[in-house]
Amino acid sequence: MPTTPSSSTVKRLYAVSSNRCAFPRCSQPLVHEGKVTGRICHIKAASPQGPRFDPMQTEVDRHGFGNLLLLCPIHHDVVDDDPEAYAVQRLVNMKSEHERLSARVLEPDDEIAAQFVTKLCNVRVEGGSVIVTNNQSGGIAAHTVNILAPAARRISPIQRQRMTSALSCYPQARVEIEIPLGSGADASNYADDIAAVLRGVGWTVNGPAFSTRTPVSRGLELVQRNRGAATPAMDALALAFDAASIGFTPLFDSTQTLRDDTLGIYIGPPS
Repeated sequence: MPTTPSSSTVKRLYAVSSNRCAFPRCSQPLVHEGKVTGRICHIKAASPQGPRFDPMQTEVDRHGFGNLLLLCPIHHDVVDDDPEAYAVQRLVNMKSEHERLSARVLEPDDEIAAQFVTKLCNVRVEGGSVIVTNNQSGGIAAHTVNILAPAARRISPIQRQRMTSALSCYPQARVEIEIPLGSGADASNYADDIAAVLRGVGWTVNGPAFSTRTPVSRGLELVQRNRGAATPAMDALALAFDAASIGFTPLFDSTQTLRDDTLGIYIGPPS
């Protein structure tokens, strides 16, 4: 019985990927200059300890084309760290829509396909905290590793209510939300939460989108491309963050490509 996807399955996945992550609005490449940067994600987990595991699924189906999608490393962590938000049907729809819109590319050679499988198999988590490595060279390995990850950043219902109340007294504005690539897996959910609040009060939000921008500070940055004097929209958003006890750093950055009437929100690593 197969324990990993076959080379032909990986090649087929890549051929319908347009060489980019299947997560909506993500344009990160899966293969860059001959090096595999993407990850194979199981919609229904490969092991009982994994997210969305289906004990009734056969091993063939578990590692088959229909149960797999290709994601960038950040979004691979995003969907596996929050299986309630990224349930099976949502990932099936994500895979279907991505493949429908993607231009077909040439199937990768055997070396590229093998790199995908190697990244899938070299490190896996079993039983929550037991790390199994194959063919490890260098580094540190232990029989059991306890990993204490920080809680994912989210906008709570009370924070949402306070932001909505604060913004209801101010005119609508335009906002761009970007997530630097090194910001951590939880940044996407945090950005989606902020965008949802702003859209709910009628603001126009572009994004969230991933970018190569390096954040000036940790946490959340509120950026205005202006002369050092806050616009009413920036004052309003700053007041809303304060009301919701959301920490942020206000910046006036003339080097950004923001339109003069648009604010930027950059979500960096946790502060």
